[in-house]
Amino acid sequence: MMRIASAAAMVSGAPLLPHFMDDWPSTLFSSGQLLNMGKYASTVALRHSLELANRGICISDDMTAEYGERFGIPFSTFMNCVPDAAFNVSSVSHLPRARNGSALKLVYTGGLHLDRWKTLRALGRALESEPTESAPSLYIYAPQADVKQHGHRFTGLPRVILGESVDVQSIPATLLTADVLVHVEAFDPQFQRQTRLSISTKIPQYMASRRPILGVGPPSLASMLHIVRTGAGTVLPTNDVNTLSRSLPAILSDAPRLERMAACGFAYAINNHSRTFVANEFRKYVIALSSAAGKALRAPYRRHLTAEELDGL
Repeated sequence: MMRIASAAAMVSGAPLLPHFMDDWPSTLFSSGQLLNMGKYASTVALRHSLELANRGICISDDMTAEYGERFGIPFSTFMNCVPDAAFNVSSVSHLPRARNGSALKLVYTGGLHLDRWKTLRALGRALESEPTESAPSLYIYAPQADVKQHGHRFTGLPRVILGESVDVQSIPATLLTADVLVHVEAFDPQFQRQTRLSISTKIPQYMASRRPILGVGPPSLASMLHIVRTGAGTVLPTNDVNTLSRSLPAILSDAPRLERMAACGFAYAINNHSRTFVANEFRKYVIALSSAAGKALRAPYRRHLTAEELDGL
């Protein structure tokens, strides 16, 4: 894809606009596969692509800052957006169970891969420490393939309920059934390297649903930082079951705080993650980029490629 995009830019004279959603330049072929030929080929293709770009976009502010220093061109942040209609159905506060002392429903939507199942299992075990009838339950809605592969990891955990897999269109309605939404990441250093600069698609969706977010994961990851910076939730920086057991009751029983976090996340999302806002900002960004293209690109690239050059790509 990078080679095709580079060829198109060289032929047309238009700049590339690369969009990075995870830190694959650091992690792809990082184990020396294919005698390091894969890493070499991807690095060469990336370097060539960036020579044809005068700007780039990233999925998180943390990635934007790091990539600007790493690659020497300015980057901007464009995160996943949420349909405007989602804000209309979630504009009312919803924490009745937290207010009347009934059992809270914690909901996680997303994959179980990248060892996320380990963090979810630790959370499920921690919930067992409250033997009362009002103890929270964790509902997991994951892709069917993930449930087939990892569903047995939750056997014997009565507070964990594996729900049916839901399609993309049904996710907003599923989120509205929750009192608290859960986002988790793995603590293994290998997986932290893969996820440290990314922000999951579901974080803006979570915020737009006006539900507080409980994050469990390394606090330095971009996803966890976004939850805290926006005030949309709180983060527990451990997967130790005993520590989680001690921390959860105070968090989940504080209904006013949960409502404040839900309201903060909703306000931030409607002002920064709505489809209308993101589309308008992106439109302005691309117009500014295209108007400056003639000055930004090097003259040698504004030509047609020879047959030999095309073969080389």
